[in-house]
Amino acid sequence: MKDSLNEIPILDVAARLGIDVVSSFGSSRKCRCFMHDDRHPSMNIWPGTNTWYCFVCQQGGSVIDLVMKYKDIDFVEACRWLAPDRVGFSRHTSRSGRTAGWNAMGLCRLAEGNGRSLKVRETSDAENGGLESYVTRSMGRDNEFCRAMVQTGMLSKEQVERAVERYRLGSTRDGGVIFWQIDSEQRVMEGKVMHYMANGHRSKERKPVTVSWIMKHKMKGEDGKPLLPPTWKAGRCLFGEHLLADHQGGKDDVSVAVVESEKTAVVCSELLGERMIWLATGGKSNLSIDSLRPLKGFKVIIFPDTDPDGKTYALWSRIARQASKELSQPFYVSDILERCASADQKANKIDIIDDAIG
Repeated sequence: MKDSLNEIPILDVAARLGIDVVSSFGSSRKCRCFMHDDRHPSMNIWPGTNTWYCFVCQQGGSVIDLVMKYKDIDFVEACRWLAPDRVGFSRHTSRSGRTAGWNAMGLCRLAEGNGRSLKVRETSDAENGGLESYVTRSMGRDNEFCRAMVQTGMLSKEQVERAVERYRLGSTRDGGVIFWQIDSEQRVMEGKVMHYMANGHRSKERKPVTVSWIMKHKMKGEDGKPLLPPTWKAGRCLFGEHLLADHQGGKDDVSVAVVESEKTAVVCSELLGERMIWLATGGKSNLSIDSLRPLKGFKVIIFPDTDPDGKTYALWSRIARQASKELSQPFYVSDILERCASADQKANKIDIIDDAIG
């Protein structure tokens, strides 16, 4: 079946169920949740990824999940409701002759192994889940990072909730935050799990780990095999790059700021930025011409962290010059930290948030 049921436009399904869109926020559509008395719309629908999520109920998922929840029916009944004339759901046979079942998300899906993205496609030969479903299911502020942002006074609860929605921040069961990397075409490239302390600083005792690594080494399917093969290589994009899709038709309306830390991008998006899209490289060495390529057409300002010898500023300035030449547009590099940071601040390798907050 070329088109899966989870690829039926979710807005069409919502309308058929009687769920009305109340307003829009970026790439999402806000609705009143049907699972609780929702006076202030807390359910979001993302047409780009065909998913939904309620920030109060902390539930969401795919098109099929929406039908199951709304109508209080099981998976098979939901699929029949969506397409009664298209599908038989007990078992099916693949083109290779092997019999395969349906996985928990309702479709046999496998992450594409093209070394570019974790965007999922339908396949009849495996029952592995792709990362797109994990993004929606993981979303929420029940993690150390979000709690620390509120406890330290860096952000309010309302600002954290907006940041979770804006950047699709996820939570792990042990309190880690997932910074998902979703590109401008809404493809899930990777996710980075990080742990934070109560003071808002990253825990040095727990090293960051990628979601693809977890899927290769820690998560197994019903057949006992890893959800991703060991040879699979993740793609890469700037954290927050998916936000560019909302402005492709009006690039003059906003500017783009590039920083190193995901935390910095999240905080700056609330404290410093009405007309600015804040993106992060996730590491000093991750800035490149390829990572800047999706920003072509936008006014771009790059904010490198400072350090005692100015190496980061020199490196990012060189990359910006190369990108400006190759992409035929200017990429500006801010020298505010190089000019204004004290010797102690440079020794501590502060970034724009440390400078802005004091």
